[in-house]
Amino acid sequence: MPSRLVAAGIGLIACLALPGFASPLRVAVAYEVNNLTPYTPGLPETLLELVYDKLAAPSPYLGNARPWLATAIVPEGRDGKAWRIQLRDGVRWHDGKPFTASDVVFTLRYYRDGTPNRWTHHVSDTPKLTTIEPIDRLSLRIGCERPCPMFDRVTAADLVILPEHLWRSVKEPHLYHGPLIGTGPYRVSQLEAGRFLRLEANRDYFGGVPRVASIFISFIRNPATAFAALCAGELDLVAAPVPPELVEPLAHRKGLAMTAAGNSPVFGVELRVNFDRAPFSDPEFRRAIALAIRPGEVLQRVALGQGVVGPFPALASPWTKPGLRQPSDDPRAAAAIFDAKGFRDRNGDGLREDPHGAPLRFSLKVS
Repeated sequence: MPSRLVAAGIGLIACLALPGFASPLRVAVAYEVNNLTPYTPGLPETLLELVYDKLAAPSPYLGNARPWLATAIVPEGRDGKAWRIQLRDGVRWHDGKPFTASDVVFTLRYYRDGTPNRWTHHVSDTPKLTTIEPIDRLSLRIGCERPCPMFDRVTAADLVILPEHLWRSVKEPHLYHGPLIGTGPYRVSQLEAGRFLRLEANRDYFGGVPRVASIFISFIRNPATAFAALCAGELDLVAAPVPPELVEPLAHRKGLAMTAAGNSPVFGVELRVNFDRAPFSDPEFRRAIALAIRPGEVLQRVALGQGVVGPFPALASPWTKPGLRQPSDDPRAAAAIFDAKGFRDRNGDGLREDPHGAPLRFSLKVS
């Protein structure tokens, strides 16, 4: 019997190519999924990509994308504002309908002009598409308001394409309850909202027949429950971050294999501040805050050292400047900046006040 797998902070799809798993592959994810469309709140993106395809792959956050549903995405003209997209021939939706340029034109316009979702800013804002027009059955042209030199590697690799024949009449996409049809490697055979999802391999998939014939995905929000089921042999894979206190026990458990996220470009915990609100609107104040924080100590106390300190996105991300380092762990330098800015402890209580004498109090909001 093959070892079962614990996936620590990685995508589900990364585990599907493992040989030796019986079918169905029994998986748990730490979400309660109620639907499977780009308008489903909080949906794991890797689940979406098992059913739907994109013009290019992989995701722009995983590396350099290449044409996928498209066979070529090439710039037109010299101003960097136009692209021509050539699509694969012979691709079909899961219900047997042919995939054509009309589906791509519809999807891009639907994202640009309709209800926003997590991905739609790629066509309505950054960049903003001003032209989306078919050329023939398998090609189309897009034009951007401003130069969009990353269209082929970002927009094309981040937007799943929807079937026009099912979505053209949908006015409220977040309430969609029609057939879950894509062109992807798996077909939805059953979805019980909040409970489980059953996927069957798309044997006509243009990318090749998936190695796992079927996948049964349980939605288990409590990781402890999922890991208990894994240890009992009821699951083959838990695709969820492992709680720090369980890393050591699970790593030494016979029959389990753990995949470490390491310095993953797509997973991290970040602390954001409101740049528009004083005193955080002052870059020097923000720098002082960063210098005052000891991220190594925070990592050790909160996550028992299970992680990597660094900027977000992580240093391994293609979107992070090579060699970038965030300021930290220099309380003397932080104190000097605070003093120079007039943020001093005027009443001797150990806490600094602002230049007007008001105590520094901030709200930290968490999910």
